[in-house]
This record gives sequence, C-alpha cells and structure tokens, in this order.
Amino acid sequence: MGLFYAETSIVAQKQTDVLGSFVSNYFDMGSNVPSIFQVPDTINHLPPGMIGQDGAGWYISIVSWEKI
Repeated sequence: MGLFYAETSIVAQKQTDVLGSFVSNYFDMGSNVPSIFQVPDTINHLPPGMIGQDGAGWYISIVSWEKI
C-alpha cells in the first residue's frame, strides 16, 4: 500500500498491484495492465503540505479589486 508521487513520470516494468494512488505527469506501464485499488482512507494519512491533507486549506489574498 502506498501513495506514489513522481514529478515527471512513473514507469512500471512488471505487473503492478497497488493499494493507494499514483500521481504523476506521465505514466509508462509498458505492455502491463496495472491493478490500482483506491483506498478512501488515504486522505487521513497524507504527509504535510499535500493537497487534500486533513486540516489543509486554501488562502486567497485580494491584490486589487475594481467595481465595474
């Protein structure tokens, strides 16, 4: 089980069974068909700073505003 992140690509050269998620810009699974099983509880176990982490929030600063 794991949450796998790669900035550029993930390459799987063998048949892959994953409990969790792959996050990347590009996936190369070759001629294999991976089995990826999503685990809904992973949202409660994300490392600090990851999107969706429990307690994480989005902050918006208004730089300028004009009524039209």
